[in-house]
Amino acid sequence: MRRLVTVMMMALLAVAAVAAQTKPTTDAKAAPSPAGAWTMTVDTPHGVMTMKLDLKVDGKKLTGTFSNDMIGNHDVTGEITEGRVSFKFTAEGGGEMEFNGKLKDADSLVGTLTNGSGDMVCSGTRVKVK
Repeated sequence: MRRLVTVMMMALLAVAAVAAQTKPTTDAKAAPSPAGAWTMTVDTPHGVMTMKLDLKVDGKKLTGTFSNDMIGNHDVTGEITEGRVSFKFTAEGGGEMEFNGKLKDADSLVGTLTNGSGDMVCSGTRVKVK
């Protein structure tokens, strides 16, 4: 009986030692967030436009503003799902605009901005906080 207890204690200690050395699987890198300020370039039929995009994230929900001196400020609403970013806003004159793209990395956003005239290539660079 004493021998059985000793063997069981040794087995229990071995299992505990292995468990202590095993790294948890939660070490995965967190996905980048689109939250923050971005400088966007949009390749329009009239040339390249530079825009400002400011986004806030609440779970999967996106809110913020898309603006420049030519079109003014527009509230955007959208979502982020598995690195894919989408948002919509209504431009002057009632035209709906929609962005669909993805985070290329933590500081790069690429996609298309679509309106009634078609798709425009759009890319963004995160504004670095100084």
